[in-house]
Amino acid sequence: MGKEKKPSFGVVFWIALLCFIAVLYIGSRVQFPKWIAEHFGGDYRKGISFAPSPVTPHPTPEAPAKSEKPAPTEKITDVSEESPSTGKDGSTPATEKSLPSPPVQPSTSQESQGGAPSKPYALPTLNRISKLYFVRISETGKPELIPVERRISYRTAPLTETLKELLHGPTPAEKERGISSLIPLGTEIKSVNIRDGIVHIDLGESFRFNPLGAEGYHAQVRQIVFTVTEFPGIQGVQFLVEGRKLDYLSPEGVYIGKPLSRESLASRTR
Repeated sequence: MGKEKKPSFGVVFWIALLCFIAVLYIGSRVQFPKWIAEHFGGDYRKGISFAPSPVTPHPTPEAPAKSEKPAPTEKITDVSEESPSTGKDGSTPATEKSLPSPPVQPSTSQESQGGAPSKPYALPTLNRISKLYFVRISETGKPELIPVERRISYRTAPLTETLKELLHGPTPAEKERGISSLIPLGTEIKSVNIRDGIVHIDLGESFRFNPLGAEGYHAQVRQIVFTVTEFPGIQGVQFLVEGRKLDYLSPEGVYIGKPLSRESLASRTR
C-alpha cells in the first residue's frame, strides 16, 4: 500500500482562516447593526438609521409685569367713642374711650363672590341734641351762663363734636340776643378722653390767654365744664394745655390743677 499523504499545514491554515472569516461575517450581520442602533438610534433589523436630534424650542421672552402701585389710602387715626347721644333728661350714661381705628378697605375695588364690587367701610352718621353753654353780660357787668340747644351730628364721639360746636361760638341769631362766648378765639381741641367719669380735655395754647382778665378766665372754664357735664355719667373736667397739666390757667389765679365740677364752680355763676 502506498503511503497516505497528510494535508499540509498551509492548507489547514487557510481552511481555519476562511471559517473564522465566515463566523465574523455571520456575526457582524446581526451584532454590528444592533450595536449601531443601541448607540445611535434606529432599528438594526431595518438597517442603520440615526434618530434626529430633538429640537429644543427657544422660550419666548415674557414681557415684564407692570408694577402696579396701590392708590394711597387715607390714613385714619384713632377716634374716641362716647356713649350714645342722650342728655341729662334720661338715657344711657356717656363714656368716652380710645378705640382702634376702623378697618381701612383697599383702595382698589374687590369683587365679592356675588360679583358686585365691595363698598368701603363707613360708619353711620348719628344725631343728638346737645346743650351748649355760652354767656351773656348781665346788668351788673358780669358774664352769666346761657344754655343753648344744638343738633350735633357725629359718627363715634358726640362729646368731642359737642365741644367743637361750642368753640365755634354762637350763631348770628344768638348774637342778636346778646349771647357770646368768652372762650379765646383760636382754641383747639387736641384730645378728649374719659376716665372714671372725668373728662380729660387737652386744649391748645390759645386757651391760656383771655383779654377780659379774671372774669373772662372763669367764664371760659365754666362754659366747658357745664357743657361737658350735661352728658350722663360725667362728673368733672381735667384741663390740659398742650398735653401738660398746669396748676393755674392764668396769673389771675384760675386753678385748674385738679378736676373741676359744677359744684366747685357754682359760686362763680352768680
